[in-house]
Amino acid sequence: MIVKVAVNLPQTEPLDYSFDTDLSTSDVVGRWVLVPLRKKLTLGLIIEAVFKIKTKYKLKKINELLGELPKMDKGWLELIQFSSNYYHKSLGQTVFSSVPRTLKNVKTYETVGKTSKIEKLISAINKVKKNDYFFQNLLLNSEQKIAVTKILDCEKPILLHGVTGSGKTRVYAKIIQEIIKKNPDSQILLLVPEIGLTPQIFKTMSEMLEGLTIFLFHSEQTPISRAKIWLSSSKGDSLLIIGTRVSIFLPLPKLKLIIIDEEHDTSFKQQEGIRYSARNLAIWRGKKVGCKTILGSATPSLESWWFHKQGKHERVRLSKQATGRPLAKIKPIKLDIQGERCGISKQSEEKIKKTLLQKQQILVYINKKGWAPVLGCIECGWAADCNNCSSHMVLHKVENKWKLICHHCGNRKVVYKICPDCSSPDIKPIGQGTEKIEENLATMFPDAKILRMDREKIRGRKSLESCLDQINKGKVDIIVGTQMITKGHDFPNLTFVLAVDVDSQLKNTDFRAPERLFASLSQVAGRAGRHHVSNKNEAEFIVETRNPGSEFFKYLQSMDEEGFYRKQLYERKSHLLPPFTNMGAIKLSHKNEDTLFLGLELLERIINKSLRENFKSCQDKLIVNGPLPLYPLKISNRYRGQLVLESENRNLLHNLISSIEGWKPLRNKFNGFIDIDPIEI
Repeated sequence: MIVKVAVNLPQTEPLDYSFDTDLSTSDVVGRWVLVPLRKKLTLGLIIEAVFKIKTKYKLKKINELLGELPKMDKGWLELIQFSSNYYHKSLGQTVFSSVPRTLKNVKTYETVGKTSKIEKLISAINKVKKNDYFFQNLLLNSEQKIAVTKILDCEKPILLHGVTGSGKTRVYAKIIQEIIKKNPDSQILLLVPEIGLTPQIFKTMSEMLEGLTIFLFHSEQTPISRAKIWLSSSKGDSLLIIGTRVSIFLPLPKLKLIIIDEEHDTSFKQQEGIRYSARNLAIWRGKKVGCKTILGSATPSLESWWFHKQGKHERVRLSKQATGRPLAKIKPIKLDIQGERCGISKQSEEKIKKTLLQKQQILVYINKKGWAPVLGCIECGWAADCNNCSSHMVLHKVENKWKLICHHCGNRKVVYKICPDCSSPDIKPIGQGTEKIEENLATMFPDAKILRMDREKIRGRKSLESCLDQINKGKVDIIVGTQMITKGHDFPNLTFVLAVDVDSQLKNTDFRAPERLFASLSQVAGRAGRHHVSNKNEAEFIVETRNPGSEFFKYLQSMDEEGFYRKQLYERKSHLLPPFTNMGAIKLSHKNEDTLFLGLELLERIINKSLRENFKSCQDKLIVNGPLPLYPLKISNRYRGQLVLESENRNLLHNLISSIEGWKPLRNKFNGFIDIDPIEI
């Protein structure tokens, strides 16, 4: 028998090997093997079995069939094949995208002494305590009960659109209960956008699903832990797995439910290697294997909203907070002179003072790390830029020492005392970040306990858990944070939220900027007033802006999501932007800017040639944009550019990309890659 084996090599199609076995072709496909490759053994997966091929070479033989590893089921193999085709990555790279490092290592299968490492892993899995659950009767309000009934009866993907604090997690738990009661062997995958959200949802689910063993799967776990969970899920033993985007590739032969929490979050899109969207793959996988798919969000993505309007998704609404409390009152205010100077307007300062006197917590949201985003000269306009990137360096104050740090490449510089261009001593920070806001608040409120939460301070899951514990125990009065605190967290005593410096996010050239800001502000507003019961202290959300009367803030203040989405869809349709078109970007980079754009021009000629030769009858249905620079143009001493291909017909777009064989030498020379459905152009 001849088998095609996928190996973990880029740009490599499955390789042919000879396999002496009595197994049938159906029993062979999906089996893991050790094969000789480049004078050493490597792990491979049999993708196809044939009896005859045309070749003038003598085929190498399969070295060993790994009976310890579970056979991959048909649904998983179809997911891998689809992902490889859709995202234009080799089958081998796609196969190994979720396989833990321990299982990729050939030494794992070598017998040392009496047993091999794989045998020890499987023995450890078998000793894991089996599920001994006794589900409590979860109390649901009337909206939640209706939502559960609708979800259980619906065969389409469900968009669970619930305001922040509406109890979406409780609905998830009830659905999980019902599915496991119906089929005790069911496997359930709950996807979250960030590792930081796993502790709270794990704790909540453990309380609601008492006795059910819940597994976590994410990059901060040890390779051994990830290997155990991968093996357990492959065998169909893990019933509930909570994981980040890579979990979508876990083998789950008994999959009955996929939940994508915070489905709007762009973190579900992988930005390196296989640039896949875990949300989109979850929807495809759910349809293919016939399992229920729930997309949960307080602020659905525009694409999901559009699919609901098109009848492809069923929308289920939760319009009230589960506690019965009203949503925070949203109030855009005009930035005053004090706000321009120190980031906190006078009106906001008074509100913080009042909230502190009432012994309640405050959250100040600013989506910029550091002290200030720019250090510049007032005299000549010079700004501190990174030598390696075409971007400003961010001013940080670390242990009372000033430093300039590039947030793209990590480059560091000492802070200039005089301008290097005009020698003026008048160089100052421009704008503010979390560090400056934290210090200004400490000056305004010296007795308040202030906690800063951003990626510079919160490094790792344990650090995050410690901070959340301090907040929940009332050891913190004011929280200052970035995007990482806007979703999923539940702060019982928080009644006032302040958002500062939001205007800069609206000035972003990305067409998705308004959607992202609307989602961020709606999410952060939802942190306030979830549990506080005093009617005298209505939760409030103040947004400081230079233009409080703009259309954007009118939609936000009234929480007119329908109007906001309608406006955004109208603008996208007018300019033929997603979801009204399909995009695929081919991105190149090079150390020399002129060479980069020569490469892009050559790529453009290759694409146009393919259009003329292969797409004569439908050339007008395909658009080639570019060459275009990426922002920022240079990162880590490499200039970046792209060609963006568009078509309203998804199949045509993929056919065009697949036809561009001549670009492969460019891919190697220019570190090129294909990005399907890019979120950054």
